[in-house]
Amino acid sequence: MIRLLGLATVVCLTAPAHSSQDPAADPRSRAIAAIEGAGGRVTRISAESPALSVNFSLHGKSVDDAVLAQLVHIPEVRELRLGKTAIGDSALAHVGTLSSLERLYLERTAVTDAGLAHLGGLQSMVYLNLYGTGIGDEGLAHLAGLKSLRKLFVWGSKVTVEGAARLTASLPTLTINRGWDERPPATPPAEGTCCEKAEAEGKACSHPCCVTAAAAGKVCFKCNPKQAKTCCEKAEAEGKACAHPCCVEATAAGKVCEKCNPG
Repeated sequence: MIRLLGLATVVCLTAPAHSSQDPAADPRSRAIAAIEGAGGRVTRISAESPALSVNFSLHGKSVDDAVLAQLVHIPEVRELRLGKTAIGDSALAHVGTLSSLERLYLERTAVTDAGLAHLGGLQSMVYLNLYGTGIGDEGLAHLAGLKSLRKLFVWGSKVTVEGAARLTASLPTLTINRGWDERPPATPPAEGTCCEKAEAEGKACSHPCCVTAAAAGKVCFKCNPKQAKTCCEKAEAEGKACAHPCCVEATAAGKVCEKCNPG
């Protein structure tokens, strides 16, 4: 009995103890390894916070859905950069599980209106970049419940003024940047004759008939009909010779009718 007990005791004491868990077996570590293996970068946003930024925009152009599915194992992700990668709508199904995500960059990707339906639960998101995508007004409707959203970039997309207005009506604290069409309209080109346009640009008119008239100290009435006052000037504006009797007589003599054209 004693021997058996002693033997049992020896067996118990000499049995190998369980080693600490292999870091490579940890889901979070595996997820980070998969992201970095696909060209992504995982970095701390600041030294004072455990929050992480995951960036595929630099070297992870070919990131796929399988890699993005790993993000669910990294709850500290607050910023995700997918701009200029090959992702599409299916990838956003994985992004939509990141409930603590605050900043999302999707510029110049293939995401569409349908894909934005996956983002409706991201209540912590404050920034979303959709520049250069095919997103339109229909897609914006999926964002109407994101009460924390403060900045949305949609320039180069299909979003209209009306669609943006509908979203800001639901989210009054949201600023939507639509790019160039938000700038004041350019000064319209000067209207009027060739001479008036040239004058507006601060230069002389280069139209041949106007150059000839200017050399003679006159105005080309064909190009500036509003300035025509006399019967001869009005006839010139219409591209024909004056039919007034005294003007016809003066023209035949190689002169100008001074009665009709004083000075």
